[in-house]
Amino acid sequence: MSLREACLELAWAQWVALGVSGSAPKPMHAVDLEAAIAFAPILDELDPRLHDEVVDWCVQYASRVVSVSRLKQVLKMFEDDHGGRFDRFAAIVNEQGGTKWPTTSRSARPAKLGHKSRFLVENSAAVQLRARLIFGVGARADVLVALLLSPLGWTHVSLLSSLAYTKRSLSDALADLSAGGVVHAYHVGNALHHRLVRKEQLAALVGKHPESSFQPWAQRLAVASALLTTMARTHTRSAMVQTIELRKTIDRHRPALASVGEEPIEDGIDPEELVKSWLIPLLEP
Repeated sequence: MSLREACLELAWAQWVALGVSGSAPKPMHAVDLEAAIAFAPILDELDPRLHDEVVDWCVQYASRVVSVSRLKQVLKMFEDDHGGRFDRFAAIVNEQGGTKWPTTSRSARPAKLGHKSRFLVENSAAVQLRARLIFGVGARADVLVALLLSPLGWTHVSLLSSLAYTKRSLSDALADLSAGGVVHAYHVGNALHHRLVRKEQLAALVGKHPESSFQPWAQRLAVASALLTTMARTHTRSAMVQTIELRKTIDRHRPALASVGEEPIEDGIDPEELVKSWLIPLLEP
């Protein structure tokens, strides 16, 4: 499977699970809404039909469940040339859906809105959306989802970097949840840990959810977007140039990948082979 195919399979699975019109297998992992939205503009190049279906969903429902502040944080992980794509995408959604997403574009092309999308929250992959409808859109709901899905049963701020909130936002959310008696705060050495104390009650309230932990989709999709762009830009160049540019792209994203424990170990592997053996398996829905 190519990187392009893997990204499309992931995008179709996640967006159909949220209600986009189409057919796809149910995802095994929870959808990260802001990560999916940040990646969505490149779908205009990969699959225009899916791109238009995502625009349709966002125009109708995004204002209810998207954290604009978190979307801004997620977009910082993507490369600068992706900014132009997102500007055009956000302009369409802002104009048609009344959202206030960050964009420097003032004009939007006419959107092909079929209004076929639904707002699905009953799928297990939509647990983030369900939690936000219950607890509000923000770090508190996402922290609760991360704790609910955590195989460790506990967390601390550094382990929540995959959520792409600022440390201040995460610390404040954990402090509020601790004060409210939902999590128990305790020290291990100098580190403050937090454990969910009412997991069964939270699971019953939130409903169906994946068995796997909350995946670092923002970091994965940021590097996938950058690699797709690099491949498209260098496809007519020599194999040596392609190899060099792919390696540079991977290296630019190492810090973000390392922060979530997914930094690739190359050991002399050709970058294209590295993408196949390391990144593509991580994009399984």
